[in-house]
Order: sequence, then C-alpha cells, then structure tokens
Amino acid sequence: MKKRISVYCKAYRLADLRRFEGWSDAIVKDAGGQVLGPDTAVFVHDDYGVTLSIVVGGDALPVDPGWRSWCDDVLGFAVPPELADMTADVADGPAHD
Repeated sequence: MKKRISVYCKAYRLADLRRFEGWSDAIVKDAGGQVLGPDTAVFVHDDYGVTLSIVVGGDALPVDPGWRSWCDDVLGFAVPPELADMTADVADGPAHD
C-alpha cells in the first residue's frame, strides 16, 4: 500500500461534511459497524482525502468527483500558501540526483 506524507490537514465535524450532496454515511462507521455521530472529528488533508485520523494511511474515505470544489467553495478549505509548495514536493516524492 502506497503511503504519503500529509503536510496539512484540517479537522471538521462530520455533520459539516454530510452537507456535501455526494456524501455517504455507509463509509463512516466505527469498529463496531455503527455510523459515527455528527460531532465526530474527521480530517480533510492537502490532497482532499478524508480520514478519521490525522495520519494518512489506508483509511481515506472515498469521495465524489465534485468534492474538491465543494471543499473550496463551501468549507473554505485551502492549504496555506506557505505549505502549498511543500505539498507538491512531498506528493512527488524525494528528489533523486
């Protein structure tokens, strides 16, 4: 499984993300199979992936293609400019000489 380093993420209440038309609660369950509550914190990362933890791993929740623009326009999500270049460098992997 490929892993990446997230240089930025922002926490949101699950209730906020549920406002997205393409959201599905079928994918947001706890270890016991129960749908998580509206006040559960979830994290939107610099690649717009959503996880239940600040650590990026295999738990990224699948999202609809309109997700990125919705995050930008409705949530006001944006990677801070001072981190934007770092995000691109990390996502591309280390430089090789």
